[in-house]
Parts: sequence; C-alpha cells; structure tokens
Amino acid sequence: MRREKLENYKGRVEMFKEDLIKFCFRAESRNVRRSCYRYVFPPMLGMIFAQMAPVVDCICVSGSMGEEALSAIGVVAPLDYVLNIICALIGIGCGVVVSRYSGAGEKAVAARVFTRSIIALISISLILNVIGIVFMDPLLKLLCATPENMGFAKEYLFVILFGCVFMNINFAGDYILANDNNEILAVAGDIVSAVVNVIISFVGV
Repeated sequence: MRREKLENYKGRVEMFKEDLIKFCFRAESRNVRRSCYRYVFPPMLGMIFAQMAPVVDCICVSGSMGEEALSAIGVVAPLDYVLNIICALIGIGCGVVVSRYSGAGEKAVAARVFTRSIIALISISLILNVIGIVFMDPLLKLLCATPENMGFAKEYLFVILFGCVFMNINFAGDYILANDNNEILAVAGDIVSAVVNVIISFVGV
C-alpha cells in the first residue's frame, strides 16, 4: 500500500511539474509577444517616418525644380547620414548608461548622464554646423558636386546644417526614450516631424 501511494504521489508530482512548465511556457510566450509589440514595432514605425524626409524632398524637388536640384540631394545625402550616425552613437550610448543607472536606483546619476549627453550632442552639432558652413565648397566638391548642381547643393546643405541641432536631438532622442520605456513618445515625435516636413516641403515648393 505504501509503495502504491508513493508511486501515485510521484505521478501527481510529475503531472504538476509538466503543467507548471506548460503554464510558464505560455506565460513566457505571451511576454515575448508583448515585448515584441512594444519594443520592436514602434521603433520600426518611427524609422519609416524618419526616413520619409529625403523621399518627400526628392518628390517635391524632382517635380518642380528639375534634375539638377534632384542630384543635389544625392550629393548632400552622405553628410546627412554622417550626422545620423553621430546621433545614433550618442543616443545608444546614453540610453544604455541611463538604463543601467536607473535600474540600479541611481536616478540622480542617470539624470546627470542624460544632461551631459544632450549637452555633448548640442556641442558636437554646433561644431559640425560651423565646419560645414566654413568648408561647404570643399565638402561638396569632395562629394562630386558639379557646377550645374552646386548652387542647389549649397542651399540644401545650408538648410540641413541650420536645423541639424534639432534633427540630431530628435534622432538621438529616439534611442534614449526607447531605453527609458517611452518608445511611444519617440514614435510620436518621428510622426510629427515627418508630417511637418511634408507640409513645409509642399508649401515651400
């Protein structure tokens, strides 16, 4: 009798373990899907809207200003991508460090890191702005600008440099906000900036 009871008890324990494993697996699968919806799709949507700016510029310029102006956008595009890379470096680094200190409960240190990162981003943007304006002609010639599109390239680059501080803060802020569990706010900022860019582009043309 004792042996039968013991075997019955072991069988129930094994069934309980199997049920517990299945329950944990289902719960983990739901958490993974929820995390995917929260941390993967909003940044993807934000990047789509963030990359709408050059597409909209090309559409507006090609339809109203001709092929020389359109080629000028291609000439200036590498400099815009360099600015984006610098923003990504600062934004990702700041987001990781801020998340680490916030998780450790050191909110004051996290706030200090965030403030210094924003100051560094603004300072670097201003320095690059000055360098771009001073060495605009050599940079455009290095990027193979032709005499036909040099004037358009200067105008387009000047506009990018004039607003680079705001664009860089927006671009780096996507990574910082995503690490701070505010990815919806980051996507909202990308959508608003894309809509404003569309309105300005079509009104300006």
